[in-house]
Amino acid sequence: MNLRKRSGSLAIFFCLVMAAMIMIFNVLLQAAQLRSHENDLNRAMAAQIQTSLAAYDHNWQQFGLFGFLGTSPDPEVFTASLPAALRTLKMNLLLQKPLSDVAILDQQIVRYMKGRVPAVYLDILTGRLSLYRQKKVAVPAAQPFFAPSSGIRNFNTLRTAPASVSNGLLASIAPCIENMKPDEVKNTANGLFGGILNQLKDEAMLKLQEIYRQYASELLGIESNDSVSSLFESMPDFFDPVALSRLAGHLDQILNFETAPLYERCCLVEYILGQFRPLVQHMRQLSGITPIRTLDGRTFESLPANRQVEVEKILTGLSRPNSARLLVRVMMTSLRSLIHLSAVLANPSKMAALRTTAATVTAAIAVLTGGMVMINPEIMAYLLAVGEAICAGMNDYQKLLEGRPVEFWPGQDHLDWPLFYQDYLRLFLLVVPHSTLISRTSKLLSELLPGPCYTSLKVDVVFHGRTYQLGGGYQE
Repeated sequence: MNLRKRSGSLAIFFCLVMAAMIMIFNVLLQAAQLRSHENDLNRAMAAQIQTSLAAYDHNWQQFGLFGFLGTSPDPEVFTASLPAALRTLKMNLLLQKPLSDVAILDQQIVRYMKGRVPAVYLDILTGRLSLYRQKKVAVPAAQPFFAPSSGIRNFNTLRTAPASVSNGLLASIAPCIENMKPDEVKNTANGLFGGILNQLKDEAMLKLQEIYRQYASELLGIESNDSVSSLFESMPDFFDPVALSRLAGHLDQILNFETAPLYERCCLVEYILGQFRPLVQHMRQLSGITPIRTLDGRTFESLPANRQVEVEKILTGLSRPNSARLLVRVMMTSLRSLIHLSAVLANPSKMAALRTTAATVTAAIAVLTGGMVMINPEIMAYLLAVGEAICAGMNDYQKLLEGRPVEFWPGQDHLDWPLFYQDYLRLFLLVVPHSTLISRTSKLLSELLPGPCYTSLKVDVVFHGRTYQLGGGYQE
């Protein structure tokens, strides 16, 4: 009898324990199922965000900007990414950070241009220096001591040099230099100096690396790390996606540096000049007519015909092309007239000639009017200077309109740099406030491109009374 009671107690005990264990396992199973559904939701929301960001608008991308239209996100991507048990769930898409927001647009423009501005300025500087050298350097045919293109001394032309020079020391050592062979010079130098040259070369490379790190950390804001060394430590495998992703990451880390407000202003100005169509679309140089190109290599003349005087619109804030063109003409003519007037007033000989002319004119007026009209010759001299400056300014604008360069300061050899129409646009744009330029750029882009366009989105899903959210964007 006691044995039966003990067996019954054990059965009841095991039943209670099994019920508790089944309940615990059921709770654990439901929790695991909930976590699995949460992972499915996260994957579906991530797929929805990634596909929406990948469907960026190509019209905006031609301007170096990334954004997707409000109609491009497809909700079916979220539903198709869920398992069958969860496909009844509904999501809520929240589009954020439109490109019409000047802060977002400014951020994308600076990110797009800050690695390109040094190359743009270097190209401008080399072009202007080449044009200045072609204008200033004129080597006579009888004295070709230096080659015009390379600046390297050409000893083969010494026979055409003047006799006083050809009979001197230079003519004596010229045959010796001509007969030298590079291999012999190299072997002789190695024998004399040994490893000193290699040691100096290594020390020079270390010094250059140190200077670069200091320049990058102090001026460009690049953190002092091994991005450059890790980038070039080995040649990447261009057929390996992992290696290419690593290379792109290093390049992005190098180019993603902090910028100063002045540098951001230069980025915005060069973006406007490199993406929007100006009135003058070519440059006339000694080598011929050179078309002006956009940042991606297209000529401005190949752009659609409805895109006219866009840079002038941004500069003046006027929407009508004729009004913007006229205002820019007045601005450039006034600037060139002021420069010519300053040059005339700073030239004593020119002012003396104008005073002589003014005295003659005032005397003639006094004679013709019988002394009724008397004009101060000094005032007449300044009026003649102003009239001459205005005429010169109008002529300079006509040259700029034809694509020809104009000397910045006439009559001064160290200030007569050739400047084109685009250079004066650059000067005017640098004077306009940054906020004004970015707002006018945003307005013009909204007129040219379809929209609205967004750069970020967030997905909301309600599941089991809880709200799950996931967001993403191009700059996050």
